[in-house]
Amino acid sequence: MSRVMKVVESAFDLLARARSARGFHPVGDIFEASARWDDPASPTVRALGGPGSADALIRLSKGIGTPGGLPDFLGIALRIRPDRAPIDLLLTTVGCRGWRRNVLSPTRGWSRTSYSTLLPYHASGDRVILALRPDIGAATPASMTAINAALATGTLGFAIEERRDGSWKVIGRVEVTGRRLVGDVSFDPYLVNLPNLAPVGFLAELRERAYVGSRRGRGAEPVEAEANGSARR
Repeated sequence: MSRVMKVVESAFDLLARARSARGFHPVGDIFEASARWDDPASPTVRALGGPGSADALIRLSKGIGTPGGLPDFLGIALRIRPDRAPIDLLLTTVGCRGWRRNVLSPTRGWSRTSYSTLLPYHASGDRVILALRPDIGAATPASMTAINAALATGTLGFAIEERRDGSWKVIGRVEVTGRRLVGDVSFDPYLVNLPNLAPVGFLAELRERAYVGSRRGRGAEPVEAEANGSARR
């Protein structure tokens, strides 16, 4: 492991120890959700085995952990097919349009802007970036209390978008049913992925080492446990 990777891992170890929580996105709740993917021409859909649908789990979180409804980098951790051949996607709020969709952006509400993986994925031989764009749901302030209250009576829906060759295309949908789950779930796109759909690139390796450091700092399960989904980020 390079010196840079060691520094990143150690930094997130210390941050997690100081917080007694995840180094990043420490405040969040997990909900039941559903997902479907229906564009046969999409390399992402092909990597998932073709058009289909499945149950999902979704964690809505605040990246920095600002109190109440103060702006934050909001996050979505999504696990599709939690019962078989699962895949994890981690997405954070970015700008609304144009070049801003390539830049992390804090927001005041859960439905105000898109969420992006930012980093590229290898998908059936192509490189893609994935995003979730809110298209169903009331305007809800960026607080966990507010989003729990909104989901108790309504639905939060997202279009799944894929960017390939510079343009965005809708390839499916995710809907949060509103049923909040008790307990915690580990999400890790580097250990819970598919042979033809996984993050790639130098920055992906940096992010992976950050997760390892964060788990160690929290005293979570050892890395060997990650493959069965029992480790915590």
